Amino acid sequence: MTEVLVNELSFYEAVQPTVVDNLDFLASGRLPANPAELLGSNTMKSLIGILSERYGIIIFDSPPVLAASDPLELSTITDGLVMVVASGRTKIKELDFARDNITSVGSRITGVVMNFFDHRHAYGSSYIYQYHRYGKYGYSRDGKDGRKLKEEKVE
Repeated sequence: MTEVLVNELSFYEAVQPTVVDNLDFLASGRLPANPAELLGSNTMKSLIGILSERYGIIIFDSPPVLAASDPLELSTITDGLVMVVASGRTKIKELDFARDNITSVGSRITGVVMNFFDHRHAYGSSYIYQYHRYGKYGYSRDGKDGRKLKEEKVE
């Protein structure tokens, strides 16, 4: 992609077919000195125009929001952003900060993917489902360990 954006290759020279029907791949290329500037350039907007005409769905993989400015720049020229978080590793404060950064540039979060989720430990090792359920779960923004805002028995 870098080589396309700096006019060293055309998109058609750089795109690579995969073994999956109707799925092509465009590698990131070499690391440019100014990645955020390239992603916000008119050339990038033209590339997205070419991609939009050729493909029904375009997926960009980027570094984490808190690690680089690239994802924020990229998110401003896409339809939405899917956040990938690590269960038990991503802290709530980091997630809130990333969300605030994304929305502050006018971008839209369209979904969240949670990696490393182990359903066997979600409710403890001896969780038994009974004939009632608990509702109104959420998380605490004050950073405390407890993640239940309020527990309410519904029968």
